[in-house]
Order: sequence, then C-alpha cells, then structure tokens
Amino acid sequence: MNIVLDKKSDNFAHLSLRVDHEDYAPRVEKEIDKHRKQASIKGFRQGKVPRSVIINMTGERLLADALNEVLSTSINQYIEEQSLEVIGYPIPTEAQPELDLNYKKAGSFDFEYEMALVPSFEVGFIEKNPKVTRETVEMDDSTLDEEILKLRKRHGSPSEVEAIGKDSVINVKIEELGGDKLPFDGSHSNETSITLDMLAKDRYAKKFIGKKVGEYVDLEILGYFKDDAAALSRHVLGAEPDRFTKKDLFRMHITKIQDVELAEVDQAFYDALFGPGTVTDEPSFRDKLTEIYSKQIEEQADKKMIGQVIDGILDKTKIDLPEAFLKRWIMRSNEKPITEEEVEKDYPEFSKRLKWSLIVNRIGKDQDIKVEPEEIKEHTATQLRAQMASYGLADLGDEQVEQYVMSMLQQREHVEKTRDAIMEEKLNSFFKSKVRIKDKKVTLEQFTS
Repeated sequence: MNIVLDKKSDNFAHLSLRVDHEDYAPRVEKEIDKHRKQASIKGFRQGKVPRSVIINMTGERLLADALNEVLSTSINQYIEEQSLEVIGYPIPTEAQPELDLNYKKAGSFDFEYEMALVPSFEVGFIEKNPKVTRETVEMDDSTLDEEILKLRKRHGSPSEVEAIGKDSVINVKIEELGGDKLPFDGSHSNETSITLDMLAKDRYAKKFIGKKVGEYVDLEILGYFKDDAAALSRHVLGAEPDRFTKKDLFRMHITKIQDVELAEVDQAFYDALFGPGTVTDEPSFRDKLTEIYSKQIEEQADKKMIGQVIDGILDKTKIDLPEAFLKRWIMRSNEKPITEEEVEKDYPEFSKRLKWSLIVNRIGKDQDIKVEPEEIKEHTATQLRAQMASYGLADLGDEQVEQYVMSMLQQREHVEKTRDAIMEEKLNSFFKSKVRIKDKKVTLEQFTS
C-alpha cells in the first residue's frame, strides 16, 4: 500500500493511494474459499463448487468489499501514524473514476481522497480577562407573591367557561395557512393549550378576549409569543421553530376554554408542592420557595453568563474551515438523502457547532481538562442517590447503588451523556476563572424576558 499526502492548505489535503493486488487478494481469496464451502448450487455437490463459478457470481462484490476494508484500515492507520487532526473522515474526490471490478483481470487500483484538517488557531476572548455580566434577582415579597399566584393557578381547579377571559386556559387546534389564508396540502397542524400571558404584547391578547369555542384567531406564531421564543414556539407549534418564518400565518381554532379556580394555600397545597409534611406553615412555605427560586435563578444566571463567554470566544476565535469540502462531506455522510439547498440552509449552524467542538477540544488539551472513568461512576451514583431521595428512598444501600451504577455504565449513551455533563461543568469553572464577573440587579420579569 502506497499513500501520499498532498497538503493543499492549512485545513485541506488530498490523499493518493495505490492498492496493489497483494493488498486485497488474500481477503478476496479467503471469502471465495468460504463461499465454495457454503454454496449450494444446482449441479454441484456442496463444497465442490468450482472457484471460477464463485468468482463469476460474487467476484465483483467480494473485490469491492475487500477494497473498502483495505482502504478504511489503511487510511485510519495512516492518519494515526502521522498524527493528523482530521475533521470528519476522508471522502473520495469528485474526479475518482469508476472502477473495473473484474477480479480475474484486477491489478493495482488508484484512489484519490480529500479530507479536512483542523487548522491552526488561537482561542480568543478569554486570554484578555474580559468583563461579563451576571444578573441577580432579589426575591422580594411582591415577586414571591407573583410566583405563588402562578402556582395557585397551576394547581387550581379548571372549569369550562363560555368565552375567553384574561386568565383562561385555551385549547386550540393550529393549522398552517397559505397565501390565500387557507390550509394547503402538507400544511403543519398541532393541538395544544395556551394562556394569554404567553403572548408578547397586550394588544395580541385582545384578539382572543371574548372569543368562544368554534371561533378562531389568525396570527404569526413566531412573532406573537414571548421570549424564550424558541421554547414557547416549540410548545405551541409542536415542531422546531426554525422550520418556519415570522411571516408564516397560522389559524388557531378554539376547541375548549377553561378558567381556573385558584388553589387554597393550605397544607394540601404545601404537600402537593414539596411532599407530605415538608412544609407546615406559610412562613416556612415562603422560605422554601425563596430558597428554590433563588437556586434556580442562580443556575440560570450562571448559564446566561457562560453564554456570554461562549459567544465571545466564538466571535473572537477565527477558525478557517474548508467550507466547500464540508458541504460535500455533509451530503455524503447524511443518513437520509439531502439536497444542496438544505445543506446551504443548515451549514451556518453546523459550522458554528463544529467550531465550538474544535475550541472545546483545544481548551481541554491545553488546560489538561479531561473526564476520568471514576468521575463518571461517582457522578452516576450521586445522581441516583439524589433521585431516590426525592422519592423518599434516601437509605438506599451501597450494594444496591453499586449494582445500579454498574448497569448504567454498560449503556454507551449514558456514559457519553454523563461525560459531556462533567466536561461542561469543568469548562464552565475554567471560563469563570478567566473572566471578570460584574453582578447586575434585575427584576424577575427582566431576568426571564
């Protein structure tokens, strides 16, 4: 096997490979012998089928399989030996000629591959100890009262009413409309429930007030709902919002209207929220809520702050990616057929994710940030104990925990998910150590908008 690397640029290279007869023939001959022994062909005793018959029947397929195996093994080995940092995997060039797979006449084969290389780059933004903002929210009495009211609504008793009021829960059937304001073949539909406080502006809510079952409202969903727009739109549409534009019109057919009688703030209410006997009076109830909300706000504030850091790093880190190659790679590697138009549409988000992956790998390598198997095991055990404690099973024995943890560690998806979570925590700690944090007081409404 002869392999030649032709580095076209910092991020792109060609691989020229010559596969000689001796590279693939042993694999083909082994498969021919296996087929001879196993083949059941009329006119021949089993195990006595002539070699030529097997070659005529399966030679092309066996040769193709052998070549693919040789190429895959050889390319991977070469990449490892040369310590090449490759993005994705090499693919044949567009100029690769069609092969003559007649095994009887087969000799040497020449292949041309192209591949993306991780270009040289420096991680920007964090090296200058930048300033970032972390929002803080004080849970005062009025803010807490608002949250308690929401909980009372959520745990209240619904009853059907004739017309929509400002606090109504509205069941709707959604239909996507075309330019003629009519549903079309293949138009999107969904059934869900909404409340008027989900809408971005009071004047949008006025479209619904007074409406009855059987009536409808036409609106552009992506432009009508509050931020977090993506989450709300996903709930309302029952689909990813990037499928639509802010100009896409939908008809909301009103199918049911309910008003909620607020839940009483009593022991049953406390038990429903926190479990039996955890809270027994209003002062401890308010203290418990304040503790929970403060922790949630702190976690969200950290997440938003880290988002600033990530955006800063992405903005200040220049990584020159081989765009043309990557678009071809996406088309070849996608499990389902994908058009050039779809690739063009998805490429900006793909390149952003790819850049961030390269940055994370670089930071992890430079800062020696890694996740050990023992950390995954400990994290799994901690999660299990916390989950069991929430069910009132805090006294779970060490042996039971160990058995469960070992079974979870056999699941690849769990291991990868846990490793990613731990890595994210470590990276976030690193980011915090590299920035100057300025706290900014905001209201809860500002924080959640």
